[in-house]
Amino acid sequence: MTLRVGLVGFFGWGNYGDELMRSIWEKQLPFDTRVVHDLLDKPYFSKQAREMIADYDAILIGGGDLIIPRQVSPLYWNTALVNRPCLVSGIGAGLEDSIVRTHVDAHVINFLNHPRVDRVSVRDDGTASWIKDHGGPENVLITPDLGFAYPLDTHPLIPRDANCGCGSVGIVVRKKLSSDMAPAVDRVLRWAKDRGSSVEFLVAATGREAFDEAATVQKQWPDLPVRTESSIQGVTDALSDYSVVASGKFHVSLMCLRMGIANLTLRGTHKIEQLAQQVQDSGLSTVIQPQHSDDAIEDLAYRPVPKDRVTHLERGAVAEIAAVHDCLTEIASQC
Repeated sequence: MTLRVGLVGFFGWGNYGDELMRSIWEKQLPFDTRVVHDLLDKPYFSKQAREMIADYDAILIGGGDLIIPRQVSPLYWNTALVNRPCLVSGIGAGLEDSIVRTHVDAHVINFLNHPRVDRVSVRDDGTASWIKDHGGPENVLITPDLGFAYPLDTHPLIPRDANCGCGSVGIVVRKKLSSDMAPAVDRVLRWAKDRGSSVEFLVAATGREAFDEAATVQKQWPDLPVRTESSIQGVTDALSDYSVVASGKFHVSLMCLRMGIANLTLRGTHKIEQLAQQVQDSGLSTVIQPQHSDDAIEDLAYRPVPKDRVTHLERGAVAEIAAVHDCLTEIASQC
């Protein structure tokens, strides 16, 4: 009998990074993998969660920003999940959140310490330290973000050459604009105009998330073109159409690094700072500011990125997928 693996994460809404990770699990694990929840609004389950978990032999949680200090998700950390063996893979914590609630920390840590949680890996040192500092399991593993394991066979590296022409600039924002994002976008728009580049917004999402993101762009920048794609692969393919991508989304920035696309950062977060350290690319964590000169923005976009570091992270993410596969194979042998 094929092992039935229930996937838990921000899956189904259409956000780019989360759907990348869902695709990885569904395509690279030789098991019957299905998303556990069947509703996109609370309570996320059309039946009691315990009933729905009963359909699976194991639960795989992650990746993504699943530790949210201000609230306990009734999806990610539902105690019904530990009625089956659980693996937690490649998750991160939103440590830039200024609102912290002690009961939230306690709930997540109690879940991670449960004896049926067989393995916990996180995507950066900061998340690992948060778990350990709050009394979580000591044997937390650190892995590169799972997005580094997404296959890119059809996307050879694009030379990051500032002399390749003015080209076009793609801009990616989120459905909720942070305080630093709108001024950063406005500065990129002026820079692009000065260098003679065409500009369009790329909606890095599908489904519900795409609708919300497009609405945000059309409200804030009504005179600029907006591009949408029907699939996550389509979004990935679209990135290579731009000479520069200015991104407020973590996984778009990550994929630009992998694909060799010149990129700019529109939003400062804990995870982008951690990724910059992993890649040894300080420019990645430099958020565009209104006072940046055109030359400074040009230098940031076309900064050299250590390809050996990117390759190292890709190999580490692939190794994480293999480790999860091995753990699930062991669970299957006991069913």
